[in-house]
Amino acid sequence: MPGSSDTAIGVLGVATTRADTTAQHDPGLEVKTLDGKAIYARAIAANPAGSLCVLAPSSATASVSVVATLVSTANVNSAPGVLAINQVSVAASSWGWYYTEAIRRANVRVATGCEPLVPLYTTGTGGVVDDAVVSTGRIEGLRVMESAASASAPPAVFHNMTRITQDIA
Repeated sequence: MPGSSDTAIGVLGVATTRADTTAQHDPGLEVKTLDGKAIYARAIAANPAGSLCVLAPSSATASVSVVATLVSTANVNSAPGVLAINQVSVAASSWGWYYTEAIRRANVRVATGCEPLVPLYTTGTGGVVDDAVVSTGRIEGLRVMESAASASAPPAVFHNMTRITQDIA
């Protein structure tokens, strides 16, 4: 499971289980891991473990500095970039690994009562998803594997996460 014993394949010194106060790797470095794929990025604000984030260049002209922003219904369609989920908490302005793919299991923050194996949507809370249908912010390629009796971060699998601007249901 990412965040516990996952290891990068073919890249030495990658610790996907920790956040760094200063960059320890090249920003935007993508690694294949035993459990999926992850990208090294800097958090704009505090990103609790399991948060759905968008990874993008730090500015329109930047190509090497990658930042992570929590995704919510307010910014899901205005924030360009790649969707990813961090498996350890990353403090504001710190660096960490954000998974773009979890082929076995990872964790994602969900709202109370979120059901497993159903379409997921963004919420008004940054980084949190739910099964409650909203008119924008459907996230394809992400599935929770267990129901959430309380707001929590249950196991999930994901790959090729994309944003759907309007619900197709």
